[in-house]
Amino acid sequence: MIGSEKCHSDRSFDDTMGWPRTSYGSEIDDVDTLLDQTCRLGDPFIDEPIRGLLAGGKRLRPGLALATARAFGTDSSPELLAGAASVELLHAASLVHDDIVDDSIHRRGAPTIHRTLGHGTAILIGDLLLAWGGGLASASSRRAPEIWHTAFGRLTAAQLAEDQLRAAEPVHSLDDLISYLEGKTAALIQASCLIGAACSTASESDLVAVADFGTHFGLVFQMVDDLLDVIGSADKLGKPIEQDLPHGLFGVAAQSAYADPDGDLSSALERADLHAAYGAIRRPKHIDAAIARILDHARTAVNALAGVDGDTAELRVLPERYIRWSLLSYAHDSTHASAQSALNDLRR
Repeated sequence: MIGSEKCHSDRSFDDTMGWPRTSYGSEIDDVDTLLDQTCRLGDPFIDEPIRGLLAGGKRLRPGLALATARAFGTDSSPELLAGAASVELLHAASLVHDDIVDDSIHRRGAPTIHRTLGHGTAILIGDLLLAWGGGLASASSRRAPEIWHTAFGRLTAAQLAEDQLRAAEPVHSLDDLISYLEGKTAALIQASCLIGAACSTASESDLVAVADFGTHFGLVFQMVDDLLDVIGSADKLGKPIEQDLPHGLFGVAAQSAYADPDGDLSSALERADLHAAYGAIRRPKHIDAAIARILDHARTAVNALAGVDGDTAELRVLPERYIRWSLLSYAHDSTHASAQSALNDLRR
């Protein structure tokens, strides 16, 4: 699905990205310790799959909480660590439930929990992760529970809206896509930033700016993932590409291709010819359009932090840095000239 980090969720940031573990190594280790201490039922039948699920992932969301708190002068505290761990558990619970809805076979290189333990047990494990995450949010700042539960509600509402996106005829609009992504992916990234800021001395106006940054960085994050479904290398990603169209999901590049009067995406879809459909989407102008849209959201994220009373330098470099790292690491070597030119521009 669009919001499930389908392409590279099982990879940690490498040395090129160098974040968050190289910047927050000890704090991220403390988050991991707190997760391990919190997520124990005392039954190996349940504890082992949970431990395996939590062992993967980039720790992007806890890293954002830590980075935002640091921007406002707070390096670490028990409340901050609890808030950072709470968003990771909300994310993990959403993955368990998403896998059930999609009947996914694998998650982070291992069989999904519902495939090994059954749907009923998996639903309850997801619920247990939510209970633990909500408890950690309550142990964080005064504002954290409201932030956490708001993100939970937006995630769930976006999941409910996914079936409508799948059924859109013939393709959902950009406004519908953005609205969906804001709930499914950006809401939790926004919440991570807000919880970090709420554990610091950030002002009300700072919280508004941080929320805007989180929303647009979340859109960057997911739009890059969607683009890799088109131009990614399956070998580099360790997962198959070309998975969105068969599920009726259209990213920005697909929308550009569908609106192209000189293109043939519409006829390819009518023939159910996915090979031709992806070929139409890979035309340079459509990849360029997607990258331009991603960069627009990156700039909007950075601009949101203008005037914030804090040292936001680390946050402001993240969106473009993430774009560069993801596309240069995972795009197919044969990516056509114009897309490669855009990637080269990011490299410089």
